Amino acid sequence: MITHEYARTMARYNRWQNWSLVAAASGLTDADRWQDRGAFFCSIAETLNHVLWGDRIWLDRLQGDETTASRIGDRHPYSDAPRDWSDYVRERAALDEAIVEWADGEWPVQ
Repeated sequence: MITHEYARTMARYNRWQNWSLVAAASGLTDADRWQDRGAFFCSIAETLNHVLWGDRIWLDRLQGDETTASRIGDRHPYSDAPRDWSDYVRERAALDEAIVEWADGEWPVQ
């Protein structure tokens, strides 16, 4: 069983790792972030958007949103992904804080 303390630790670790990635990607130009590098998700920006999307899905599930699974197949998962770097950074920060707030919240979780 996952403990409350484990969830808190992992939420903070997730936030730290995301900000390590943001710091590294912030040193690139926008063109460099979007350049197709032959990776699974093509570019660094698309890979970061995939991680953002995945974290949104997991937070929805953890909060008891049962429509999340059906939404995955309903539309392209990245149709609302931020194209502007400052928008991405804001969305990443807000989502990381929401995950930490969830982990710090009342248990049992759904």
